[in-house]
This record gives sequence, C-alpha cells and structure tokens, in this order.
Amino acid sequence: MPLFAIDRSSLKTLAGLTAIMLVVIFCAWPGMHSPLFADDVHQLEKTKNMAQWTEIFGVDVFNYYRPVKNALFALAAPFATNLVAWHWIGLTAYLGATAGVFRIALICLKSRRAALMATCFWALSPSCVSTAIWVSCANISIGV
Repeated sequence: MPLFAIDRSSLKTLAGLTAIMLVVIFCAWPGMHSPLFADDVHQLEKTKNMAQWTEIFGVDVFNYYRPVKNALFALAAPFATNLVAWHWIGLTAYLGATAGVFRIALICLKSRRAALMATCFWALSPSCVSTAIWVSCANISIGV
C-alpha cells in the first residue's frame, strides 16, 4: 500500500489549482521587471530606517497599523535591487492566498469543480491579478 494514496478526483483538483496558479504567473510575468511602485519605495525607506525588529509591530509609512506589511518589507528589503526576486515575494503571497480561497470555497460550496471555478474567478479578476506582484498589496493577499 502506498504511503500517500491520491484518488483520481483529488489529482484532477490539484491539476486544476496548479493550472490556475500557472495562469496567474503568466499574467503577472510582464510586470516582474517593473520598478518599485510609489508605495513600495516609501515603505522600503521606512523599513530600512527601522532601528530594531520590534518596530515591525508599529505603524507603516502611512501611519496605519500593518505589522504583516512591515514584516514582509523587512524580509524583502535585501531584494530591493533584484526586481524579479522582489516581485516574487508578492506573487508568492498571492499564490498562497489563491490556495486559501480554494480551501474556503471548497468548504462553502462542497464541490471541487465549483471551488475551482470560484478560485479561478477570484484569482484572475482584474482587481486581484493586477496587484499580485506588488509587495505593498501582499498583506491584503495574506489576509485572505
């Protein structure tokens, strides 16, 4: 008996979710070399000037309490000169959120096909996929 038994339906679901994520990457790819956005520049400067790690739990550059955003920028700061690596951080958060949306949809809809459709609509909607590579928006993706 194999260690992991995956039924055909689960394999199809995994293939569908992987396909959605690949389409998201394809849509985001043209922006992977784009320069940092205005919000990113301002937040990055604030992050670079943090004297100690506990400042992550303070307000962001716009005076809002966003510790997740501050932590992401602290992790991303060393990659500020490597734009592809910088954008992959935001994209990874978005892909994680896509998996989260699928899980939530599966619980609510109780149908793998319907959950994949809902995930596809969410992940590929213009208001979502256009923010996928921006670290400033990663805290929103993680919030899902």
